[in-house]
Amino acid sequence: MKLRQLFESKKQGAAIIFGRFNPPHFGHSNAWTVASHFPIWYVGTNQSTQGPKDPLPFEVKVEAMKTIMPGIESHLVAEQSWWSLATMVYKKHGGNMILHVVTDPTDQEIFVPGLKKFNGVEGPHGYYKFIDVLWAPATRDSTATALRAAVEHDNPQAFSKAAGIPADTMIAGKPFFELVKQYMSPYLHASAEKERVKAEKERLKAEKNAAKAAKQHKVAAEDAAGVGIITKQNSTVDVNSSTPKKNLKDFNLIKEANKVLREMRAKEFLSELSIKPGGSMHPHHIAGGQGTTLFRDVGGYDRIYHLNRMMMATAMADGRSKKPVDMPDSSWYEKYNVAFPYTDIEHMMVNQALATIPSDSGELEKRSKSIEPKDTNKTSPVNKRKPNQYGV
Repeated sequence: MKLRQLFESKKQGAAIIFGRFNPPHFGHSNAWTVASHFPIWYVGTNQSTQGPKDPLPFEVKVEAMKTIMPGIESHLVAEQSWWSLATMVYKKHGGNMILHVVTDPTDQEIFVPGLKKFNGVEGPHGYYKFIDVLWAPATRDSTATALRAAVEHDNPQAFSKAAGIPADTMIAGKPFFELVKQYMSPYLHASAEKERVKAEKERLKAEKNAAKAAKQHKVAAEDAAGVGIITKQNSTVDVNSSTPKKNLKDFNLIKEANKVLREMRAKEFLSELSIKPGGSMHPHHIAGGQGTTLFRDVGGYDRIYHLNRMMMATAMADGRSKKPVDMPDSSWYEKYNVAFPYTDIEHMMVNQALATIPSDSGELEKRSKSIEPKDTNKTSPVNKRKPNQYGV
């Protein structure tokens, strides 16, 4: 470009600035002043946008903008975006000039490259083609957010400071502060109601979770109270009848199970003869009951509860050692009892308990690798597939 053409383009340059300006303030008027230094300048704002962040209707907003900067009226246009504003300038004044974009350093990183990208390119906004698109710096001296926050907190002093004019400045027949408050009120009420509903939902959810946790805690406590790892031989086995009634069907099933278990006696499965000369265990008992120990106390005490408590509380005190645990003899119990350790750890716990208090005991079957009984059915009940006529 020749020097004369460059000079003429600057001389005929146009400046644009676009925003919501809702509500407008002195920071906006400072940017408008920057734009006014160019021979052609326009301030664009959306005509249809209105909401929590855009409380003032277009006509009211225009009145506020004219009050803050009286000379803006002939330069104020209703547009949808920076790009539609640039298209309007191009249609009205042509493209033989530089388009200057007036905005702060943060927004210039978005809008200046964006406007350059569509310079000479048809788009949804229309078409424009300028000699160049450049940034005209402006500072962000205040924010519309600060004005809206001052109204929300009913603070006219903060409003005046953010607006740059007194809060009681008359605009459209009302003080500026009251005007903004009037149009913000519906959104503030809606926001408060939304927060109230949200808080109520959170409260109900917390109550539901608390009730659920309490129910789970109760079930866990009942399960802990009703389950033991050692039972007396020849005694009645009973399931804790305080299990919560999830529904009538489950409750009836539990009652039936309790009834069956009460009618069963341990001697039907295992007898004291098993550890006496000539006694023997069924192979199925041997396979499923390794480490099963029969024992009785020689001191005459009956303390099943204390034995369970001792085993659970002191089992890991000395690792896998059989070292006796320091506790009174009265923690043992009377008559023959049977322990059925399911795992190696439980087997160790039983042995440690027996080592703590002298007792008359003996293992019915030594613990070893599980062996499947010989009479176990090893033939599949499903017939072999017969191939069809095609061999498939």
